[in-house]
Order: sequence, then structure tokens, then C-alpha cells
Amino acid sequence: MSQTKKTKLFIFLAIAIIALLLIISIAQIVSINNKQREIDSQRLEIDRLNSELNYYENQKSDNIDDPTYDDKNGDVEIITEENK
Repeated sequence: MSQTKKTKLFIFLAIAIIALLLIISIAQIVSINNKQREIDSQRLEIDRLNSELNYYENQKSDNIDDPTYDDKNGDVEIITEENK
């Protein structure tokens, strides 16, 4: 193999490796971006669910003094004339 063919092959391989690394980097950036969007949407969903949980916990604590309140867990007994 002549010196010029070796040089051309070396340059071609170097360019191919750089192109491959560039493609891999772009693919990883896209993957990271997609995962970040998924995490952000999950955080929003968690915040929404926490807000709902806080709302229902506040409703429960507000109604705990009400003797007719039923929390559907059986922890509160509804006292009526029939139960006495």
C-alpha cells in the first residue's frame, strides 16, 4: 500500500469516527430531552395529585367534628336515633 492510500484511509477513518460520535451525541441529547419532558409531566401530575390530596385531607379535617360525616373508612360512626 502506498503512502498516499494509507493517508487517505486514515483521514477517511478519522472523519467516519467523528461523524459517528456526532450522531451518537445528537441521539443522546434527543433522548435526554424526551426523558426531561416525561419527568416534567410526571412532576406536574404529582403536584396536581398532591393538591387534590391536600384538598381532601382538609375537607376531612373540617368535617371531622360533624357527627353525620362519613369518611367511607369506617373510622367514624354515624350516630342516629336508630343506633342508640
